[in-house]
Amino acid sequence: MIFSFRFKGMTNIDDNYGFACSKDFQDFYEEYKTVLAKRQGRWETNILNDDKAKSEKILKRFVRKGIPPEIRKEYWLKISGAEDQQKEHPNGYSTWKQEEKDSKLQIEVDKDLERTYPENKYFRNGNQEEFLGKLKNVLLVLGHRNPDIGYCQGFNFVAANLLLTVGDEEKVYWLMQCLIDKILPKDYYAKDMLALQVEQQVLSTLVLKKMPKIGKHLQRFDINYALFSTKWFICLFCDVLPIETANRVFDCLFNEGNKILVRVGLALVKLLGPDLLKADSFPDVISQFKKVEDDKRSLNCHEFMIAVFKDSGSLSKKDLEKLRLECLKTVGGS
Repeated sequence: MIFSFRFKGMTNIDDNYGFACSKDFQDFYEEYKTVLAKRQGRWETNILNDDKAKSEKILKRFVRKGIPPEIRKEYWLKISGAEDQQKEHPNGYSTWKQEEKDSKLQIEVDKDLERTYPENKYFRNGNQEEFLGKLKNVLLVLGHRNPDIGYCQGFNFVAANLLLTVGDEEKVYWLMQCLIDKILPKDYYAKDMLALQVEQQVLSTLVLKKMPKIGKHLQRFDINYALFSTKWFICLFCDVLPIETANRVFDCLFNEGNKILVRVGLALVKLLGPDLLKADSFPDVISQFKKVEDDKRSLNCHEFMIAVFKDSGSLSKKDLEKLRLECLKTVGGS
C-alpha cells in the first residue's frame, strides 16, 4: 500500500488514493513502509487489544504518530464522535438524500464537482460518474441539513479527501457533520467568514510571537494572511498537503480538536521561512507561499508531523481560546 500526491516528476504508478506517485515519494515510501508496519503492530498490541489504551494520554501519543491506514476509517468515526451521531440517526442519511434540495444549492455544488482532484484517477477516466456521484450526494445532504451554511467552497476537497480514504459516502457525511457540529470552531463555515478571519489573525499573532523574524519580515511588506491562508483553513489543508500528510492532520483533528489547524499553519510558515526571508518584495513573498503545494518536504508525513508539534511549541486549548476571543475583537466581532 503506497500513498502519494501530485508533484512534478510523476511516474505512471498510482497510489491507493488514486494519485500518481512522484519518484521522490517512492523513495521516501521505501523507508516509511517499515514505519507503517511497526505502527500497525503497536496499535494492535497497545490500542486495539488493550483496555489500558483508553487512557487519553496514551491514545493521543499513538494518534499523533499516525493511525494505521488499515484501521483509519473505522477509528476516525470512533474518536471523532461521528459514529455516535450516526447511531442517533440510523436512517437519516438515506432519508435526507431523497429529500428535495434547493436549486441554488444544487447549482453551487455542481459548479465545484468538476474542479475536484481532476488529476485523480477516481475522478476521471470513466470513474468520475461513480465517485463524483457519491461526492455530490454528500455535499447536497450537508448543505440541505445545514441551511445557514449551505455549500461552502472547499467542502468539495475536504469531502473528497475523506471519500478517498473512507470510501463510504454515508460515513463521509457524518464525519463532515461532526466537523461542523463538534470539532471546528463555532461558525467556522459561516457565510460572513468571521471565524475564518479570526483563525488568520490567530496565525498572524502566533507567527509574530513564536517566529518573530519571519513575522516582522511579513509585516514589513504588509502581508495580509488571508492571501495565502484562506485556502489552508477552508480546505483543512486538503489540496494543500499530500493526501497521506493531510490524513495525518485529520488523525489529530478528529482526536484532539481544532487546535491542530493552527499548529499546521505555523509549521507551514516555518517550513517556508528561509525562502520567505529571502523575498524582497510583496509579490515575491506571495510567490513563496504559492510554492507550498509543491514543496517536497511535506511528502515525508512523519517528519512533517513531528515539526507540526515542535514548531508550535506549547499551545494550550485555554490559551488558544483566549487568543481567539482577542482576535475576534480585532477583526470586528462583538
